[in-house]
Amino acid sequence: MKPEKDGMPPAKIRALLIENKVKQVDIAKDLGLSTGCPGRVIDRHYKSHRVQEAIAKSVKVPFEKMWGKAA
Repeated sequence: MKPEKDGMPPAKIRALLIENKVKQVDIAKDLGLSTGCPGRVIDRHYKSHRVQEAIAKSVKVPFEKMWGKAA
């Protein structure tokens, strides 16, 4: 599957997190961030390469496939 220009939609990212039993709050704790930060990055209200990498790594999906080339 070819990566989309804008990456995966937020609903797909959340579904992958649930499938892999990864909680957004755990990602936030690991990175020392507020508990809402990963959700805001997923919804693309904020852009944080560090959080995007952590989310992609936690569900074992390549960064470019999840977030797109513009990330």
